[in-house]
Amino acid sequence: MRNKIIAYLKQQREKDESFSQSKLENKLGIKKTYLSQYLNNPDFRYAAGVEEKFAIFLKENKEKEEVKAQIKGLNNLEFIHTSDVKRIFSRLVLASMQGDRISVILGESGTGKTRIIQEYCKSHLEAISVEATPDMNAKDILKKLCAELNLGEFRSNHSGILKVAAELKKCGKYVIVDEAEHLKWRVLETLRRIMDFSKQPLILVGTHWLADSLSNGRLGSKREQELAQLRNRCLGRYELKGLQKEEYIEICKVSGIPSNCAWKLWELGCGNFRKSEGVIRLTLTRVSLSGNESATLEDLESTKAMMYL
Repeated sequence: MRNKIIAYLKQQREKDESFSQSKLENKLGIKKTYLSQYLNNPDFRYAAGVEEKFAIFLKENKEKEEVKAQIKGLNNLEFIHTSDVKRIFSRLVLASMQGDRISVILGESGTGKTRIIQEYCKSHLEAISVEATPDMNAKDILKKLCAELNLGEFRSNHSGILKVAAELKKCGKYVIVDEAEHLKWRVLETLRRIMDFSKQPLILVGTHWLADSLSNGRLGSKREQELAQLRNRCLGRYELKGLQKEEYIEICKVSGIPSNCAWKLWELGCGNFRKSEGVIRLTLTRVSLSGNESATLEDLESTKAMMYL
């Protein structure tokens, strides 16, 4: 059992460098240091308890994986290159070549902005993606960027700005901020200064609230001149249009749903990626649990009755 625990820790650390013995102790529900003592002391008093907990943990994980493999609706849907994806990918490439300018990608909630950015960054290693939160301040965004660039700590916000900007310029990297509608004026100013010093582009991704903030001053600042500093650097504004009706045929194809369900799925999803994905996942889950091979129009109708649409 000791070798199994060591192998599990190694496997998890390959996926996540921050995974520690302490995290595994929390998952097992055992006291701190118990795992370390078990691994380093063959005569550890509570070895049997640790082994029992880990055996149960492995069994539960195996059961979950078996269920996940059986039920299609529990797995993420395959990424599809829709017209929105192709258009935004090309806009992102264009924005990445604009130097010290801001580009804004807008889309309603659920249109797939985050998924598009994630997929884009997989094939564009020069892009650094960070996600904003409602309570984020200037120091928080600098910490995130320093972590992404492996720069360590910084003494002050000013030194952090200079450190991040120098590294971006040196490596030819640029920043993409998702959920940017949450950013307050001071955080946007911090990002602008990084952009100015690095001469690298800044891409902001968010809902239309982001555009309203830049235009109408909903950033916690009434100083029009300072807002103008941001607006004057905005080079392009690009918007997601949502899933087109014809694209639901391809969505059905990759999801394992018969193509004759495409128009019903479009009716339920309304062109919204997240809503459409929710309908598909719930339908496939119900179909798998009932033992059927494929979804039908009746299954989609039943899903409609279960969802808040």
